[in-house]
Amino acid sequence: MHLTMQGIIPTRVAKIGGSCLRDPTQLEHLNKICSFSKNQVIVVSAVSGLTDLLIKTARETNEGFNTSTSAIRKHLEPFINYVDPDIETKQKISSLFIELDSYFKEVASSGISFALLDSIQTFGERVTTELVSCFIKKKLLFNAHSLDIDSLGIVSDERYGDADILPESERNLRNSLNRKGISVVPGFIAKSKKNNFTTLGRNGSDYTAVFIGISLRIPIYLFKDVKGVYPANPKYVRAVDHIIEELDIKQALMLSRKGAKIVCDKAMKLLVENHHLNPKVVITSYSQPDSMGTILTPTQKSQSFVIGNQEIATISSSEREKVLSFLRDNDLHPLAVFTNSHKITIAVEKSKLHMCEMLLQKAGINYETSYQYSYLALFCGKQHHHKITALLRNGCISVSEVDATHELVEALISNQEFTSLQKNLYTLIMNAT
Repeated sequence: MHLTMQGIIPTRVAKIGGSCLRDPTQLEHLNKICSFSKNQVIVVSAVSGLTDLLIKTARETNEGFNTSTSAIRKHLEPFINYVDPDIETKQKISSLFIELDSYFKEVASSGISFALLDSIQTFGERVTTELVSCFIKKKLLFNAHSLDIDSLGIVSDERYGDADILPESERNLRNSLNRKGISVVPGFIAKSKKNNFTTLGRNGSDYTAVFIGISLRIPIYLFKDVKGVYPANPKYVRAVDHIIEELDIKQALMLSRKGAKIVCDKAMKLLVENHHLNPKVVITSYSQPDSMGTILTPTQKSQSFVIGNQEIATISSSEREKVLSFLRDNDLHPLAVFTNSHKITIAVEKSKLHMCEMLLQKAGINYETSYQYSYLALFCGKQHHHKITALLRNGCISVSEVDATHELVEALISNQEFTSLQKNLYTLIMNAT
C-alpha cells in the first residue's frame, strides 16, 4: 500500500475475464487474488455468455420477436443464488433490470441504434461488478466496495461500440481509486461527455485495466482461463506444452490485431505508447493465480506463432475501391484484407460482423457474407515462407504475405482443413526454430 497526499494508491490492478466466470463456483478463486493485497483494483468483465445473450435479445427485439429479459434473468440466476446478495446489492440489481427493461421497450418501439445497443451491453459488466463486490465482502470477508462508471470516472468519446478513453479519465481515476480496500469496477464500459453509455470494443476490459494501471503507475495482472500466452492454441494443437515466459510488447500488439486472444488491440496500443513508463503486465491463470504466466515487456525478440480463428465471417465485394475507402473512413481494422482483380474479401470476427454489415448497408455497398472459411496467421522467419505457402495451398482460397517486416503469412482456409493445417504448421515452425 502506498500513501500520497491524495490518499491510498492501490498496489495493483487485477482484471478478471468473463470466461473465468463460466459458473458461480469459480468465484471462489477470488480468495487467492484478494489475498495478494487488501488494497487493489479488480476490473470485471460480464459473466461468461451474458454479453452475447444481451446482443441476441436486442436483435430479436428489433426484429419484432416477442422477447423479454427472462432469458437474461435465467442466465444470472445461478450466480445470484450463489452470492446470496445483501439488501443493498439486491436493490442495485433490481434497478439495473428495470433499466434494462426500459431499453428493450425502446428497441421494440423505435428500433435499435448503436447508442442503444451500447447501453444494453453495459448491463453485463454493471451487474457482474455488484455480484463480485458483494461476494468478496460477504463470503470472503475482505473490505470491498463497488464503483459504478459515474463514480469511477472513465470518460470516452462517442464512438459507440468501439469508444476510446479520453485523457481526462486519468485525473478522475486518481481521485476515485484512492480509497482503502478492494475497489471492484466494471471493465469494457465508459460514459461520454454527454453522459451517454459507451462500450470500448470487444475484450475492452483489458483496455480498462491497462488504462487504470498506466494512470496509477501500478502493475497490471490480467487473469484469464489459460496459464499464459501459448505459441499456438492448445485447443487445436495438443502438442503445445509450454507458455511463452516473455513476449515483446510490439509483437503482442501485432498478434492482437490478427485475432490472438492475448490482450485487446487498444490495450496493447496503449502499452506500446507508454513503454517509457515500463508498465508491468502479467497474463496468468485465474484458477492458479500464483503461477508465473507470461510477462509483456520490450524484449525486441520475435517469437514464432500460429494463430487460428474459426469464429470469423468473410465479406466479399466487387466494389474494391469503395470497400477500401469504407474501411479508412470508418477506421475499421479487419483481421485481414485479400484483394485480386475481381473482388476484395475482408475477414472479420463474428462479434464485429453485425456492426460492419450495418455500416456497409448505410454506405450502399453491395456485398456477400460467408461463413465457409477460417483464418490463419503465422509469424515466422521469412526463410520458412516458401514451405508454409506450399503447405497452405491445400484448402486455401487465398494466401498473402502481407507484412514482411513482421514476418507474417496469413490465409483464409476451408473450415474442414482448419485443425489439421494448424497442427502441421505448428510442427513445421517449431522444428525449424
